[in-house]
Amino acid sequence: MHIWHEQNSRHELNAVKLEKYMRKLIHPLFPDATDEDLHCVLLKVDSGSGRMNLEMLATLRLQTFYLVPGMPNTTSVTQETDQNYEPFKGRYQVNIRRLSHARQ
Repeated sequence: MHIWHEQNSRHELNAVKLEKYMRKLIHPLFPDATDEDLHCVLLKVDSGSGRMNLEMLATLRLQTFYLVPGMPNTTSVTQETDQNYEPFKGRYQVNIRRLSHARQ
């Protein structure tokens, strides 16, 4: 989800890219999303610019997607990404090392 992670002082551009990412890449992953129990989608994102774009939030809500921004400046404390992806990252690094050695 780093397509909008650019150093850019124009927050509108980041909001547009985030909305496009949600519409084109995330929404198609959940075609059966509804307001019924256990069928809505919760999307937790960082607290960067564009996350509180009211038009995007309203559109997502109508599609039963709930966007929840994380607390500002807490990534280093909560380390959610590390907790979720640490096993994947470890195995990935081992495989990359093996592939690199094999090619050398």
